[in-house]
Amino acid sequence: MTYRSKPLRPGETISPQFTPVPMERTRHDGWTPERQRLFIQALAITGQVEAACKMTRISRKSAYALRARSEARSFRWAWEVALASGRARLFDYLADRALNGVTTIRLKTGGDVEISNGPDGRLVAGFLKSPLPGEDRFGTGNAAGKGDIR
Repeated sequence: MTYRSKPLRPGETISPQFTPVPMERTRHDGWTPERQRLFIQALAITGQVEAACKMTRISRKSAYALRARSEARSFRWAWEVALASGRARLFDYLADRALNGVTTIRLKTGGDVEISNGPDGRLVAGFLKSPLPGEDRFGTGNAAGKGDIR
């Protein structure tokens, strides 16, 4: 998956379609079907579980508990697809920034201004150390849809 260069149209989502986990009780601050959809969409946008939890105002513990439920198979699948999509989008953005550069403005003593543009060495070094999208940290190639990664 690659970074979307076009903005989303109103009502358009980038998250996978799934069947929300049925809940025995409905709480206004709990896992409603709408909140489950928002969480998956936030995960697809950010590529980070913690950020998606903050965006939907749900705890990380609660998110993983919902994901672990036996009737959450569709939700687990959507989680993995959205996470992979978000991480690929983030990877594309950071790769562009690392390779095509960033603009740096420095104010020097005496009021002189120095403007430079070039690759971000720290990001390039980070990319050289990190696994490619779709690989896990340990290089086993375990990607979304190839097992239940937690």
